[in-house]
Amino acid sequence: MEFSQLKAFICVAENHSFSITANQLHLTQPAISKRISTLEEQLGCILFDRIGHHIQLTQAGEVLLPRAIKVLQEVEDCKKQLHRLNDCVSGKLALASSHHIGLHRLPEILKTYAKEYQDVDLDFQFIESEQACEAVRTGQIELAVITLPLEPDGKLQTIELWNDPLICMVNKEHPMCTLSEVCLEQLASYSMLLPEKETFTRQIIERPFFNHQLKLKARMTTNELESLRMMVEIGLGWSILPKSMLREPLVEIQVVDLHLDRKLGLVRNKDRILSSSAEAMINLLLSTRDVRLGV
Repeated sequence: MEFSQLKAFICVAENHSFSITANQLHLTQPAISKRISTLEEQLGCILFDRIGHHIQLTQAGEVLLPRAIKVLQEVEDCKKQLHRLNDCVSGKLALASSHHIGLHRLPEILKTYAKEYQDVDLDFQFIESEQACEAVRTGQIELAVITLPLEPDGKLQTIELWNDPLICMVNKEHPMCTLSEVCLEQLASYSMLLPEKETFTRQIIERPFFNHQLKLKARMTTNELESLRMMVEIGLGWSILPKSMLREPLVEIQVVDLHLDRKLGLVRNKDRILSSSAEAMINLLLSTRDVRLGV
């Protein structure tokens, strides 16, 4: 059994496709099929049901998949340990970030990193915070810089880097601008623009309203905070967004007893050995940490 066969098997299982896997691994489709068929011969069982163009794991494939992932992760961890003996920052770093953080917090950090560690193959991806946590948990990426989850995860280590205050914003022509004081009940009576359900940011926003048994009137949702800001700007409703996004023609609405913020930071898998490239990135990120959080 070869590691290349296990890698092909995992990719086909994730993609449900031989052709997509072939493109992903820069191989021909017959080469991928050969690796899978050879693996099936060695194991003495069929790993995929091939029904027309649809590919799905058999029971044997379901049993093998988590073990194959673990084997390749062990091999990768071994490589990292051996590589670190050379005290050299190189190799590949799979790093993910949410769009807002990637656009507003990371450009200078990535620029500095690329300049200082030119031997590192940086694989940077934009992923929503919730999906990034899962990708770190399963070992698909090594580090993520995201909105931190509200609840702890036993497999993940989180490090807060920045506090991100959230405020209520409206177009300056919104009816609430005429009110001297706004309470949660009044706020909830107007249509708003929200991040998608199940996102960490939406959980933060909804919590105080749920605590007061108030239901928000969500006019539309999107995970792109810049898109939410644009829709607020043209008068489609109010939203709660990072304070750093406040600018004309938007104004802040002071809401009684509403004080919200997001914790932005780093996520890594507790069970994985860090590569030298990941350690270098963590050190660089810590150097940008909010002073109040310490080092």
